[in-house]
Amino acid sequence: MPDNLFRATFMQLATETEQHAQLLAERLLALGGSSPSASSEESPTPSTTSTIWRLIAADMAAISAMSNRYQQELGSITDPDARQILQRLRAAKQRHHTALADLLARIDSYARPEINHHEST
Repeated sequence: MPDNLFRATFMQLATETEQHAQLLAERLLALGGSSPSASSEESPTPSTTSTIWRLIAADMAAISAMSNRYQQELGSITDPDARQILQRLRAAKQRHHTALADLLARIDSYARPEINHHEST
């Protein structure tokens, strides 16, 4: 598999994720809140995963969890603009999950069973 496919996929996902963070920060400020500081964010846990497809599978599990959290939060958000942003972000997370699943399918035909196993635990 060409490295440029990995690079292009991850760059697109990273760019979209950064744009999503900016949208959320802007809406928080518009609603009178404050944008979280970098120091208040949780530090990512270093991965002990040994293969690229296991790293991607872990990312997919995290994306699924975030999408589910967005769905839960939609029930309590009354601001129409914030609801619309969250709906857009949830749809984007689902697209990201699909993009990573497609990438995994290209890496290793055995990756999909591994992903399903990780998501159920």
